[in-house]
Amino acid sequence: MDALIDNILASIEKTLTEKKDISLPSEDFHPIKDDMPDHTLVFIDGGNAEILSAASFSVQLIRLFAVYYRLNKRIRTKKAEFFVLISSKDNTMYSIESFGSAFTLPPISVSAKELSKSSTQISAIGDIVRKCAEMYFSTALLDDLSENDLLVIDGDLTVQDGIEKLYLTTLCEKALSKKVLFAALSKTSELLTEDGNSLIAALHNFSGIPEWYLPYKYATQGRGGDIELFLTKLRSKSKHIFKVEICGISSFSKEAPFSLLRKNASDPVFYGYPYGLIEADRFARISKKEASSLQMSFRAKAGSSFSRLEPYLNALNAHEILDKIS
Repeated sequence: MDALIDNILASIEKTLTEKKDISLPSEDFHPIKDDMPDHTLVFIDGGNAEILSAASFSVQLIRLFAVYYRLNKRIRTKKAEFFVLISSKDNTMYSIESFGSAFTLPPISVSAKELSKSSTQISAIGDIVRKCAEMYFSTALLDDLSENDLLVIDGDLTVQDGIEKLYLTTLCEKALSKKVLFAALSKTSELLTEDGNSLIAALHNFSGIPEWYLPYKYATQGRGGDIELFLTKLRSKSKHIFKVEICGISSFSKEAPFSLLRKNASDPVFYGYPYGLIEADRFARISKKEASSLQMSFRAKAGSSFSRLEPYLNALNAHEILDKIS
């Protein structure tokens, strides 16, 4: 086994040494100023968990959480959660019905074309619904914000044509009308250089400026609104570079959002990553224990009528039974 691992590591090393270093003009890298703009900064994340799973329907819990900061101090939080029933109407269309007391999505439909080719199960639609819910929630929270404030969601703004693009476009348009900056910060990036090297890894060799942001030129389909992509290193001693997409940045100072993000990225838990996103992730997350408890609640509430559902659930739960055995 040790010999196999050595061979694999040697092959990886050979692959990496064949990659060319990228050369970018130093003037493309802009320093992040140590400023503290007096603007509100809101971080948003969402989580979802499947409660009941069948080939023709899926019941999921969607949870959304927002953390508000001003002068780098948390000033308030907001939470919303609701259930969704995803039903297959035919092989090409799915309907989504929301159930909640305070916040829900309007009834929507999702085309099978909006599912990735690698994941065609109905449960995968829950991720699309969660992303739409994050944007719908963000659009509502814009009413709390003023000119030059910054709203940040976890993830990226890559969307499929269809319902996701509609929600994204609506969010960007409202943000622009209120003169609020809307951004997405992604923890991971698959951006590649021309010879197939990781762009993020290649940028780690740049040492001209300790803390910087880099406008990254691209032309990608499936993005709604006026969105620009940046790469940034928020703290000099951080080992991570992040991808940031910002809607309507051309109407604002490009330095302000990065100064705000930098100030919030000093916690040792994940140095160089905004702590507000750590908080939003923690409180939006739905644990397996919570999902299992909700599943038991559904079973108990269904009572004798659960026998009607059981054949549908058993069509997909064989792996769960084997996982419990092992």
